[in-house]
Amino acid sequence: MRSALPTELRHARTRLLPVALGLLLVTAGCVGAGPAASPTPTDTHPSSSASSTSTDTPPSSSDSPTPTDTPPSSSASPTDPADPATTSPRGSPTTETPIRAPKTPLPNRTVGLPDGPKTAPERPDELTTATVREYARQFEYRYVYNSLWYNQYSEVSAECEVLWSTETDIGWKVVVSCTAYSNTGGPTEGTASPTVLHADWFTQVYTYLIDEDSTVRRDATDEEEARGRQSVGI
Repeated sequence: MRSALPTELRHARTRLLPVALGLLLVTAGCVGAGPAASPTPTDTHPSSSASSTSTDTPPSSSDSPTPTDTPPSSSASPTDPADPATTSPRGSPTTETPIRAPKTPLPNRTVGLPDGPKTAPERPDELTTATVREYARQFEYRYVYNSLWYNQYSEVSAECEVLWSTETDIGWKVVVSCTAYSNTGGPTEGTASPTVLHADWFTQVYTYLIDEDSTVRRDATDEEEARGRQSVGI
């Protein structure tokens, strides 16, 4: 028995060896077929052509603005030319300098006096504050006197004063005020009383503009008259 058993075992091993090799080959085939049977990343269902991908962009309307569309602006762009009246050559704002009209010089003439016994005073040789003030006062006094004089029977009373004066770039300005009146009668016969004509020159203010060749007389402005009355405390 001891000698026969190993021989049978050897025959059994001999018979079982092909079977074991066959099983080994089948097992190896199954192992190799496992990965092939499972779906791979590429084995996917075909996608529909209508579905969108990450690169598909829906068609946009031509009317809708795109990021590059810029709405029109009514304001001037930085490239618009600057207004030369308000900018300097470098583009910085400038301030316009007002153009002053040139001063009109006094006319080369002297105002005349009304008809009467008085004549215009002599123009002073040197124009100073004192001389032009007295010249203007005398001129206005004689102007008023002749305005109230009618004939040789007229009696005129007038009082004139200078309210204020100043020197300007075209000459002197003197503001004068006068108050006056006159009585004019006439010859009578016997004991009859003459008829007397009374005339009043209520206080009036005139402005004289004086230079070496001209004497201009005009109505004083409200501002000139107000300043004059304030200077004399009226």
